Amino acid sequence: MPYHRFFSLLVILATASVGLWALFAVLSAAPATNATIRAVAVSDWRRVSAAAFYDAGSFYREHGYIIVNDTLAEAQRSKGGLVTVPRDNILAARDLFSRSVAYNPGDALSWAGLAIVAAMLRDHEAYLDSMSQSADLAPYNLAIARVRLTGFVMIPDIALTEDLKAALRRDFQVARGKGGDMEKLLALAPFLAARDSEP
Repeated sequence: MPYHRFFSLLVILATASVGLWALFAVLSAAPATNATIRAVAVSDWRRVSAAAFYDAGSFYREHGYIIVNDTLAEAQRSKGGLVTVPRDNILAARDLFSRSVAYNPGDALSWAGLAIVAAMLRDHEAYLDSMSQSADLAPYNLAIARVRLTGFVMIPDIALTEDLKAALRRDFQVARGKGGDMEKLLALAPFLAARDSEP
């Protein structure tokens, strides 16, 4: 009888240890619990939004864009421009994008978000820096090109460097013919139609 209890206990312990080992193996391969895997995944900005909850950088970026999109929608509804939107919303979005690029400096979409926020705040230096970072990281991406052009529309009177003019011309060429009102943008900034070799 005592041997029967001993073997039963041994089987229970063996089963429990196999179960714990399997759980450990699954969790160690998940981005949410393994920093090494998460660090590799973070650099890919093309992931769907649901994947943002696996790393803090994408999480902050997604929430920054929620605030920016709500802010722009509110400005369009009020027809009074961005002055009617609480400055605290824009500052909150800037904080979220800043946290995102702190986690992943290679996230071109977060840098573009920072550029839009800088344009809303009329912060020329931050706008130029963020735009340059984004353009260097993802020069030929349609979605990010549209975001950068949106930021430029908000601050068209800024003095651009020649490199940024070339980047915006490239963004315009990438986005042209793919939806959106590019002709209004061209009327606002005729230099976008010039080739890189032209002034």
